[in-house]
Amino acid sequence: MNILNHIKHLVIGRKIIFTKKARCEMTQDHLNQDMVIESIVYAPDIYKKIRSTNPKTQEREYLYIIKGLSLDGTLIYSKGKLEKNEKGVETFYVFISSKKSF
Repeated sequence: MNILNHIKHLVIGRKIIFTKKARCEMTQDHLNQDMVIESIVYAPDIYKKIRSTNPKTQEREYLYIIKGLSLDGTLIYSKGKLEKNEKGVETFYVFISSKKSF
């Protein structure tokens, strides 16, 4: 399964976490969780994949930037990462940023 399909499965299954920053951005842009989820589900591809360092653990991680349309046609930019459980299985998609894309 490719990475975008994996993210879509997690998002559809509501195995997601929205950070405080993502929630603030969503509120500012009048977006709700369903709109952000729709934009991921209908996104044709991952816009960009970047390597980052987790500020809490100092471990390297990948961030996925996805641009997609919600059902009402709003173009939404989201940035997130995959998070593993204690057994090392990717179980959540964490939204770090979710806002309208201009």
